[in-house]
Amino acid sequence: MARKSENEVVEMETIEEQMLEGLLRSYFRKYYAERVDNIVLAFGIAGERILRSIKPIQERRTIYKAIQEKKDRAFIGSSRDSQGCEIMVEGPQPLSVQVLSKEEYDYRKRLEDLELWDNPLDLASVTVDFVGPTSDYDSLAAEVMNGMEKSNSFVLVSAFGGTFAQSLHMATARLLRKMKIAHINVILEPGRGEMEKRRTAESGINKLREEGEVVKVFDSQKILEASYRIYTEIGKIYEKLNEKIAKEVEIISDRLASSCERERYRIAI
Repeated sequence: MARKSENEVVEMETIEEQMLEGLLRSYFRKYYAERVDNIVLAFGIAGERILRSIKPIQERRTIYKAIQEKKDRAFIGSSRDSQGCEIMVEGPQPLSVQVLSKEEYDYRKRLEDLELWDNPLDLASVTVDFVGPTSDYDSLAAEVMNGMEKSNSFVLVSAFGGTFAQSLHMATARLLRKMKIAHINVILEPGRGEMEKRRTAESGINKLREEGEVVKVFDSQKILEASYRIYTEIGKIYEKLNEKIAKEVEIISDRLASSCERERYRIAI
């Protein structure tokens, strides 16, 4: 049997390497095609408010999602002392309720749709999922992730003063770490006017750091004090607080997404 020449052996090895490289590129293209570049995932009411203040820097493959605990409830029933109907709304904090006629609602909805069409990047499009209540936050985090789009990276956002937001945030971070998915934790620390919540937040932040998590903390006390010198209306002050953090969250999200996009292009070449 004739032995293969040295050149033939080299050519075969080259072909095998090219085939292997082609298979790997095909695999990675499929991997990135099945995933968005980044998901900004918020927990709790404060986290959702931050998300709704985000103004996207540019169009990219990013999803904005908020996870809320099933607490708000509305009842419609007969009133005892009238022939009409009463609506009762309960929530974890004071709620602003407005009654609109169907015609007024349809009119306002058309205006909102037109504004979004004129400038689709003016505000982030946020979807909200309601979950729980539960005491098993690890299982809940797995359930949330199973029902979510695949992503190459996450930005986790919340205030750490409440049990639900902190517990689910930390459980999700643990799960992402176990899955080896890149993520950053952005936390709004409550002000000194809410000392119990502030201490709860500080304890959770320390635990995250002990676990080796990347944590970006915004002290609402410092931001509010700076805003008090400029604004007098309390609503405006908190609006500026959310806008400042939203801007930082968007910058972090954009950098993570851009990193994934560069890697995707590198593989495609």
